[in-house]
Amino acid sequence: LNVLVADDEPANVMLAQALLLKLGCEVVCAQSGTEALAAWQAEDFDMLLLDLKMPDLDGDQVARNVRAEEHEQGRQPTRIVLCTAYAYSEVESLINESGCDAYLGKPLDRSALSSLLDWVASSYAK
Repeated sequence: LNVLVADDEPANVMLAQALLLKLGCEVVCAQSGTEALAAWQAEDFDMLLLDLKMPDLDGDQVARNVRAEEHEQGRQPTRIVLCTAYAYSEVESLINESGCDAYLGKPLDRSALSSLLDWVASSYAK
């Protein structure tokens, strides 16, 4: 899978990239929401892994922009995962309202990430 990771914290980017590479993914990294949106506009990704809080565009704002452009252009939806240290119950409405497909807690867990990638791969196989 081709995955875009967007997080303003370099340590989080390095961890996500290392885990995803070990799990067989191709990885592109962005350090801001604006960079993430530009990368998505320039390249096809199977999944976006977006940090909730970033200095310019938060992950949910990136997701909203992606969903709006997909709708406008008639593009197939990209799987979008919001990644945050907040508990799911604290961000559930934000995830749903922004059009995200899933949530991953921080710090990233290899097993949870692997399961998520299996789900993404199977959703594209249909």
